[in-house]
Amino acid sequence: MKTTKGFTLIELIVVIIVISILSAVGIGLLSGTDQYAARLASDRWLAGFRLAQRLSLQKQSPSNLVVTTVSNSTDQWNMSIDQGATNLSQFSVDKVGLVAYGSTTNFLASCDSLSPLTFPLTINFNGYGDSVSGSRVQVSTNQRICFVGATTQQLCISPSGYAYEGSCEN
Repeated sequence: MKTTKGFTLIELIVVIIVISILSAVGIGLLSGTDQYAARLASDRWLAGFRLAQRLSLQKQSPSNLVVTTVSNSTDQWNMSIDQGATNLSQFSVDKVGLVAYGSTTNFLASCDSLSPLTFPLTINFNGYGDSVSGSRVQVSTNQRICFVGATTQQLCISPSGYAYEGSCEN
């Protein structure tokens, strides 16, 4: 007796219909990209702060801080990482309907109850990677940054200069 291996035409049509339905549902989930805007902005700022800290540790200049400056334009935040007169890195992050809030004292309140960040925002890192003031005095409190849009994301920069995602601790 001869046996054939393969799929029937009915089975192939059913599989094509199921794949079509799943594709239509998947495209609908990806079309609302504004829900990812806060996450994307948070990730880009976090990468910038971590890069600045690593560069400060690598350069270890006793006379020049690594300065991270975030400026605000109509539709973007522009981050620049400089040491003295040398630009080490710069990039832009689309706002896409986001508002950035921040605090150095209020770590328990909801993000949208904080004050909006004032720009330009400057974070300095010394040769040890610590977050310091412009006069090289080590910062004593965390810096909380929130991105509020369709969703909310938080960043924290500790006095040791380490930037991480999530809420700050007292």
